[in-house]
Amino acid sequence: MKTKNLLIILLFIISIDGIAQSLVLKTVENYSFNLAFGVNLIDNSNEGPIPFDVDRWDFNTPFFITAERSFTDNWTASLTLSSNKILLNGETTKYYYSADVLANLYLDKLLFDNEDFNVYLGLGGGVYNINHITKTNFDLTAGFRYWISPRVGVLINMIGKVNKTSVEGIGNHYQLNTGLVWRIKGINPIAKRKTNLFEKNVVSRLESIEDMLKSEAETNKESIDRELKNQKALSKIKDSINTSIKVSQIEIIQKIEEIELKQNKIIDSINKKNNKKERVYTLENPDDSSIIEKGYYVIVHVLKNKDNVDKLEKYLTQRNIPFQIFKEHRTGRYYVSAGYFKTLRETLDFRNTKLNTDVFKDSWIFMQK
Repeated sequence: MKTKNLLIILLFIISIDGIAQSLVLKTVENYSFNLAFGVNLIDNSNEGPIPFDVDRWDFNTPFFITAERSFTDNWTASLTLSSNKILLNGETTKYYYSADVLANLYLDKLLFDNEDFNVYLGLGGGVYNINHITKTNFDLTAGFRYWISPRVGVLINMIGKVNKTSVEGIGNHYQLNTGLVWRIKGINPIAKRKTNLFEKNVVSRLESIEDMLKSEAETNKESIDRELKNQKALSKIKDSINTSIKVSQIEIIQKIEEIELKQNKIIDSINKKNNKKERVYTLENPDDSSIIEKGYYVIVHVLKNKDNVDKLEKYLTQRNIPFQIFKEHRTGRYYVSAGYFKTLRETLDFRNTKLNTDVFKDSWIFMQK
């Protein structure tokens, strides 16, 4: 009967937590949710204002699990379930079960700019059951955790439990929990570790894109005006990023995506007259005609400058994208193929349904006789 009452109380606490979470969903857009699990020690010495007597810590079937969810930038709510065995009056050992609901204030975001190391204080209440007797308690908690990866961290926290009425042999006591925490949802907690390296890569990629645009302008006179406008836009973006290098990683990624989109539009406009949807072309006297197999090729880029060909080849190789490059003798242009097939139907099916359109915006078909 006592066990049944305990289960009813636990279900009631979980229900309250669930209702609180549903209300939070209406006000917090980018909330975090974590699960922690591990082992616990219980100090029941009750001697002096700070009762930490290592010889009297209880450690037997000492497991705990915690579910935690944020409802503001600095506050979270958590539910902790734990088990152990406690030696009462120095004579008998009894099973100990507890459930605690806590509100936690994270101080690291208020005191210093840090993501991977968290410090918090909290308060709340709970119930514990020992020797088939259930009692309530008021909780004070403190702890910290350190994220060793975007998903996994280590956790240590202590819960002080104050009892107004208690079971004989147990009074105000402390529970020390230590274990692992798993991030199910939320912002990457170690993103700032990579900021410096990421910023260097941003500047390097901007300079590489700018060099490529300048080279294409020299060999394609028809697109000089468009390229000059884009070079000015790229220079402004680069200066803006250099002067505000402490912006968030998400904002920098958005800048890169915008720049790469402009780069693709420029290359696409240069090759626009070659991008016909349903026509098949043949090339006159390719330099590598002796090694080009008969069949159909999906052409995704046409370049004249060899340096740009080398850059594109490096870009595709780093991303494990299959490709083939050959040169036409008459015009001196390089043709980049992303797919080869024996029949026109297979070629059209690949281009229309399977070609990576995020990388290759336009394409056309070349037939080798």
